[in-house]
Amino acid sequence: MAALTFRHIFLFLNVDLILFNDRSVEIAHNKTGVGIAFHTVGSRTLLPTWFPFLMDSDKNPHHFKHVLFVFLFLGSLLCYRLVGFTSLTAAIRRRDADPILGLLQKYDKEREEKTTKRLNAGCSHHLDVFKPTFTRQIQATQQFLNDHKIPFVYSDGSALAIERFDMLSSPWDDDIDMCMMLDEGVSIFTMSNDKLHPAYLDVSKSRKAQQVFENYCLHESHKHACVGFRMVLLIGTDDCISFEALSWGFAQIRYHVGCGKSGIKVMDGWFDFECRDDKSKPCLQAKKNFKSYINQMRTLPAGKRTSNGLKKEGMVMTRGETHLVTLRNGLKVPVLVKNKEYLTPIYGKRYRDSVIVCPHTEYAHLGSCLQDNDYVSMHDVLSTMAKVPACEEAMRRRRV
Repeated sequence: MAALTFRHIFLFLNVDLILFNDRSVEIAHNKTGVGIAFHTVGSRTLLPTWFPFLMDSDKNPHHFKHVLFVFLFLGSLLCYRLVGFTSLTAAIRRRDADPILGLLQKYDKEREEKTTKRLNAGCSHHLDVFKPTFTRQIQATQQFLNDHKIPFVYSDGSALAIERFDMLSSPWDDDIDMCMMLDEGVSIFTMSNDKLHPAYLDVSKSRKAQQVFENYCLHESHKHACVGFRMVLLIGTDDCISFEALSWGFAQIRYHVGCGKSGIKVMDGWFDFECRDDKSKPCLQAKKNFKSYINQMRTLPAGKRTSNGLKKEGMVMTRGETHLVTLRNGLKVPVLVKNKEYLTPIYGKRYRDSVIVCPHTEYAHLGSCLQDNDYVSMHDVLSTMAKVPACEEAMRRRRV
């Protein structure tokens, strides 16, 4: 009787093939038991393996439980039909069955691989550049500028990193940008020794400073552009800060542990193309040393960039009001009060949502990177960063 009950359930229901839209469930039985297979009409097998789940009831003392299980199983299939879970079938379709989906997956994969490669290279380099002592070194540089009453503001890539990450440098970047009025920036090189703050000693003519000068100013790439050099000792330490003015319109500021030959570049100090005091001695000197740069910036059409990625309208806005902002690492830095408005003409209205990853391991200047690459959504960049250990580490270390 038990055996008849079990076998006639299926005969009564005629469940050799049950069709639900584009899915089917085939139930069959033989002398050894019952098997179930799932199929998707016009596509590949959903669960390609038959599996015996119920032995013949005349050999199974628990046949009642098994029969109950069959009813529960068929009820589950009915619920599956009513709810309409079609996404599972769609997700496993072969790519050639949906050519548009296949192309989308292809391009998504290519874009992610390209972004991953750049982020890995950039974030790894970021970690190499910004050592554990970097925060202290940038604090010392800021203090020098403050002690000599030289106003400055973080600009360009640093202003962008502050807005996006509360950092002075994006996790894939390796430098820091700030801007000064032309005459005030040049005063670093022209001020007399008796005007130096008591916390510093000019050592520009020392043997160690001469080695630094030869290492940077006389380097093949700088020797025709270097128009100013100064090196100061931080009183009470063995360390120095050097300033190298380049006719391209900025100064490279380096921190030298033990006043050694090679320094750690702390920041690029961009010079405005205008002076705060046109008649001052530093301004008159600057107009000679930076004549080409000044003319280029003054005649630069709106919306156009220099080869270094500068925009005239952005430079003009750096003259605005500033305030101090506290970064993730606790460092207090001067930023434009209207930083968001400043970033818009430089990076576009969607600078927070769209990103171009430009690691300096591949591109020397922003301008060349912008010409070669398309924007990627910030969502995609952050999702990819979460998979790149170097980027996560760069965010955790909070050195800049």
